[in-house]
Amino acid sequence: MDNRIEILRDLDWQYWRENCSWMGNHALNRPMETMKQHLEKKGYVEDLHIKSCNELIHMILRTVDRLKTGKEVFHKGEYIRVFDLISIWIGWGGARAPYVKPKDNTTRQNFDHWIEVYAKAAVVSSTHWESAYLQLREIPYLRDAATQHLHYWGGGPPMSFPTRRLLFENPNKANYVDYRSKLDSLSSYWKTEPNEVQKSLFGFSERYFKVTGKLTLIDVDSFDNYDKDFQIVRALLSASAS
Repeated sequence: MDNRIEILRDLDWQYWRENCSWMGNHALNRPMETMKQHLEKKGYVEDLHIKSCNELIHMILRTVDRLKTGKEVFHKGEYIRVFDLISIWIGWGGARAPYVKPKDNTTRQNFDHWIEVYAKAAVVSSTHWESAYLQLREIPYLRDAATQHLHYWGGGPPMSFPTRRLLFENPNKANYVDYRSKLDSLSSYWKTEPNEVQKSLFGFSERYFKVTGKLTLIDVDSFDNYDKDFQIVRALLSASAS
């Protein structure tokens, strides 16, 4: 029986929510900075003198709000700018595929072919997130990064591999509907929003576990075996091994 949700209920979620490297007033993390430099080099965005994650987030939200409240039905340049800024927030590991595949004729180079699909998904994301998600998945090579875009347009929780890996026995086969259901379960228990749960789980995961592959400790000798949250780590490792 999969008991990951029961294990995670004891997590100090408020602490880990404040220690997520994709949020806050600290500098962009390495995957974000790598993605930003790639987009600047390609000329997709101007030289962005961004000092913090929050500054990037506010830049995205300002553009999204302008498009949502404006009279323009479709403004191609603004939509692709949002796409690029969100890709920086996602970081190189999760967002690079549309920028490097197919080789020499990438998805991003051919944005005229799919940007209207992106805009239509953005319009319905707040009220019909499942439909919006399926539309975003039509964009070549966007894959699970679609959930991060959906997060900014519709407000739903983004799905990242480090978070998904805490919740599922087989994270590679996890779908977004089931992922949201598990976040809802924890949000009800913690009496908070699913987005706050996602931030907390991500912060917790990046503190203890390697970013890719199976659930593996970063450095087994660097943690206090008597720390409450490390006991949760041990329980999760045991659940993954069974």
